[in-house]
Amino acid sequence: AGYDIQGPVYDVQTMAWTLDERTPLDLEYVASEYTNLKMDKRLSRRGDTILFRCDSQLGEPAFSCPVDQAPVDQLLAYCERDLAATREAYLNLTDYLRVSGQYGYWLERQMPYSSVLADIETRGIPFDVQEAEVTAVELRGQVVGLEDRLRADAKLPVDFNLQSGAQLALYLFTETFDFPTRIKLEGEDMVTIRSGQWPKTLPFLFNVTKIGREYVYGFYTVDGRGLKPRVKAPKCAAGECEHAEGFCLPSTSAKTLRVWYGGDPWVRSFLEYKRVGKALQFVQSWLEAEHNGRIYATFKQTGTKTGRLSSSDPNLQQVPARGDLGKRLRKLFRPEIGKVFVHGDYGQLEPRLMAHFSQDPVLLDIFHSGKDIYHETAERVLGATGGGSRDLMKVYVLSMNYGAQAKKLKQLLAEAGHYVPMAEVSRTLEGLQELY
Repeated sequence: AGYDIQGPVYDVQTMAWTLDERTPLDLEYVASEYTNLKMDKRLSRRGDTILFRCDSQLGEPAFSCPVDQAPVDQLLAYCERDLAATREAYLNLTDYLRVSGQYGYWLERQMPYSSVLADIETRGIPFDVQEAEVTAVELRGQVVGLEDRLRADAKLPVDFNLQSGAQLALYLFTETFDFPTRIKLEGEDMVTIRSGQWPKTLPFLFNVTKIGREYVYGFYTVDGRGLKPRVKAPKCAAGECEHAEGFCLPSTSAKTLRVWYGGDPWVRSFLEYKRVGKALQFVQSWLEAEHNGRIYATFKQTGTKTGRLSSSDPNLQQVPARGDLGKRLRKLFRPEIGKVFVHGDYGQLEPRLMAHFSQDPVLLDIFHSGKDIYHETAERVLGATGGGSRDLMKVYVLSMNYGAQAKKLKQLLAEAGHYVPMAEVSRTLEGLQELY
C-alpha cells in the first residue's frame, strides 16, 4: 500500500523461538502457550482462494466465503483479536525472556533483523515483466517440444500422462505393459468399425475390447524400459500406502531418477523436461505475484524447524541458479536505474575451516598462497583443469569434509549432475585421502 513501517519491529514468533526453538511457530500456538487467550482462527485456503469463516446468521450455520467478500465488521473484529493476542504474547514473552536470561540476546541479535525483513517485504524487488512474459512463452514452447520428443522416443500413447508417477513407473520399471484408454470416432469411422473393418483414423496397434456409441475402448501394449527399481515412492517407503504387499510403487522423483538412472538417455531427456517445466512454473508464479513491476514476497525469520529464514508467496529463495537457464531467470530481477544488486557470500568457508582445524599442510599452503582449493585439488588428483573439473571436485572436497564414502559420494555427484562410475569415484576418493 506504500506505507512506511515505523520500527522497530518486534516479532513474537522470533521471541518464542529464542525462548524454545522447538515451539511451533504460528500465532495460534504461541498465544495458547504464552497467554490465556484462545484464538478464533477463521482463515483457510482452497487452492489459490483465501476463505473467511463468517458468523452464523438468523439461525443459519457458519459459512465460508472469499475473504474479499467477507463482512467488513467481522474482518475488523478478527484482526483486532489477532492484534490483542499478539500484544499479550509480546508482553508475556518479554518477561519470560528476561527470566531466562535470553532477553539481551534476542534484543541485540534477533530483533533488529525483523525490521530488515519487514523493510524487504514492503519495498519488494524490481521485476522485468516484459522479459518474463517472453521467457514464459519460450519455456512453454520448450516444454511442449520436449514432451513430444519423449512420447515419440518411447512410442507412448497420446494420453499417457508424463506427470503421473504411477504411469511413469509403469514405463520405466516394466518390460511391457498394457495401457488402457479410449478413442473417440466420428460417425463414418464408427460405422466402419461396426461393420468389422478397421478405420484409417484408428491406430493399427490399438487393441479393441469394446465398441460404444461414440468411443472405442481398448489398450496399447507398450514396451517399457525395464529399469531395476531402487527406491520406493515416499508413501510406500513410509508404510502409508494402501498397496498390497509386493505392489508398492517405485519412486519417480527427479532426485531418484538423477541419482540411479541418470545414465539412461530417455531419463536424461525426461529430467530436462522436468527442469524446464519447473522453471516455467517459477516464471508463471512470479508473473501472478507481480504488482506494478515489483514482487512482494513474505519472509519468515524463523520459517523452518532449525530457525532458518524462509520465503513464500512466492518463494524467492528457490530461484534457479545453475546453468544458462538459471542465469536467465535470475536476470529477470533487475535493480532500478542507478542502483545495483550486491551479492555477499563467505569465500570457501567450509574448506577454510577444514584447514584451520586439521592444520593439514597442503590445505594451509593452498590458502596461504591464495590459490583456489577446488582448481588446485582437481589438478593434483585428476590432472585436470577447467570449470567442469572444478565443479566436480567441489562436490568431492565438501563431501569428504563430512566423511562421505564412495557410495554416498556417487549419489551426491549424481544429484549435482555428474554421473561418475563407482570405480572412478573410489579412485578419486583414494587420491583425496592421499593428498590431504
